[in-house]
Amino acid sequence: MKVIQNKLTKTLIILPIFGIIILSFLYINIYINITLANSHAINDTDSYSFNLADATNLSISLPAPETLTLTPSAKGVFGSKSIAVGVSTNNPYGYTLTMSAASSSLSRSAAVGGVTPTIPALETAVSEADFPNNYWGFKRTSTAVADTNYQPMLANHSVLVNNTSANADSSSSTITFGVKLSNETPSGDYSINIDFLAVTNVAPNLYYMQDATSTSLAAAMPNVGDTTVLYDRRDGQEYTIAKLKDGKYWMTKNLNLAGGTVLTSDDTDMAPGYTMPTTYVDPETGATLPTGFGEGNVLPSSNKTGFDNDYKAFIYNTGNNTDTCTDPGCYSYYSYNAATLGSGMDISSDNTDAPYSVCPKGWKLPTSRSTLELAKIGSDFYQMAIHYGLNPADANENPDNSPTFCSLAGDSGDCGNKTIPNFLRAGYYLSSAFYGGSTDGIYWSLTASGGISARNLHFTSGDIYSAYNANRRYGFTVRCLFDATMQNFSQEDANSLAEFESETLVDSRDGNTYTVKKINGNVWMTQNLRFTGTTLTPADSNVASD
Repeated sequence: MKVIQNKLTKTLIILPIFGIIILSFLYINIYINITLANSHAINDTDSYSFNLADATNLSISLPAPETLTLTPSAKGVFGSKSIAVGVSTNNPYGYTLTMSAASSSLSRSAAVGGVTPTIPALETAVSEADFPNNYWGFKRTSTAVADTNYQPMLANHSVLVNNTSANADSSSSTITFGVKLSNETPSGDYSINIDFLAVTNVAPNLYYMQDATSTSLAAAMPNVGDTTVLYDRRDGQEYTIAKLKDGKYWMTKNLNLAGGTVLTSDDTDMAPGYTMPTTYVDPETGATLPTGFGEGNVLPSSNKTGFDNDYKAFIYNTGNNTDTCTDPGCYSYYSYNAATLGSGMDISSDNTDAPYSVCPKGWKLPTSRSTLELAKIGSDFYQMAIHYGLNPADANENPDNSPTFCSLAGDSGDCGNKTIPNFLRAGYYLSSAFYGGSTDGIYWSLTASGGISARNLHFTSGDIYSAYNANRRYGFTVRCLFDATMQNFSQEDANSLAEFESETLVDSRDGNTYTVKKINGNVWMTQNLRFTGTTLTPADSNVASD
């Protein structure tokens, strides 16, 4: 893999009467894996490239610094400037270009009265007409992304700029920076560092979580404890994926999908045509009330206020290490209805899975079951947790002895080399308040229970439950699981296979692995069935519900 990383500094100068935005490229770093090959200072248009011994090349070109002049007023004035970043490679699988920033705000170079003024990033995507005063944002235009509205920049958040699937000759991506200023903003120099990262894609294409298959994941992570890094196509965020002791592929970072994101069946775990419910009927008053989802499958806006109604969807994106959660990567919190996109809202029976989730397409929330018999055949959390400290004799009780559940890298439990699932004790939200930071780790499952409750993985330093029960209003964290099972193999998966292409699948009933191959348009097993279980259900076998 070859990497070219460019650091862009955007400087905003605001004077009492007018403002100037200067886009200046200060550094370019060329990396081969993690070895620094070169470093340059850039003051105008430049192009840098690197060639490997195998004649594969990757290059990137930058525009000259740009200047934008504004005349702020009490009402506020909007201004924007576009830059073009060109990337070229002869790599047959193309490249991916992302950008990120350590901070989301433009910061003043000098403090005022002991306080450093900032111009924050947008809180949600907005049009130019709705742009708020004294905020900034960006839009992207490339072969992979076409923003209609200006987007917020989240700190330490990798944002997709462009992705190509074939070699590209000087393809260009346009990024438009927008800002609206009023004369309430203190004058001075404001700046932010934005890093651009161009990476050659590798075969098989494992850059996006949505493109993962059981075969490609098995090739990338053949052994327990192996990891790889994948990106969520919806927002470009990076997640480390690990093959855990249960043989399945899990995210080892909490999901951080932002509130206000628009979801589609092309990128999210939901069926084509599904619409998230925007209203619900209050069972006590009969009134029709909003769920929090927006029209057009829009997630609720991020807000700490809420988590107080079992029928609504709430999301709060904390950023990281906030509200007394000291573990790195606490990130975002979701109510059950937000985590299941409202698809679990009307489920009232226990041990019943919601059909959809907030996870990327092809991934899902883990399942959970309240009894040992059901857990052995239908609980992802149970099957994972028994390898990391849960007493295998019960699905929902404390271990007999002190648990060795590997939640944090610093825990005393011995999980072996590179096998730590890294579940965090990130606490939870309830009625707009935060609880349990660094003491409770609680993760939603797909599984509803009776009434207005749902099941979850819950652990502390001394207890582990794979099927804990909680009201759906709670704001818990989320991990996604790749379900590389025969039971989850769909017609869409079959259509994606080329003739004579193989796929490796797991029988979820007993864990046996099979290779399947597409022959004359049909997908066939290439080994005889070796089923060793005894209990069959309509959810995992070809039997009727009666």
